Amino acid sequence: MSQSLIFFFLRNYYSKTGQHGEVLINLSTREGIKSDLDIVDSAMKNAIYQQAKIGAKQQALQYSVNNYTTTKENTLSAQLVIQDTDFAKEIVDLNQTNVLN
Repeated sequence: MSQSLIFFFLRNYYSKTGQHGEVLINLSTREGIKSDLDIVDSAMKNAIYQQAKIGAKQQALQYSVNNYTTTKENTLSAQLVIQDTDFAKEIVDLNQTNVLN
């Protein structure tokens, strides 16, 4: 009779591990199936929770990137307006100086 085993990496959830650290899930008895599937279910819930946390952090980072990009664009735009204003003022001053001389 062959063993009914499935390999998962759930070290934090289960103490029966194989030679390479893999978790051994027992599917040979009804009790083993229920017990081990409860562990798999718990691990999946934790993985989903962790995925949601990562997604929230990713969203916050994306918001920060978008905010930074907008701030950078606004700053560059303001610098160009200031440069254009200074240039126009210098032309007016130069023309006044030329007219007066």
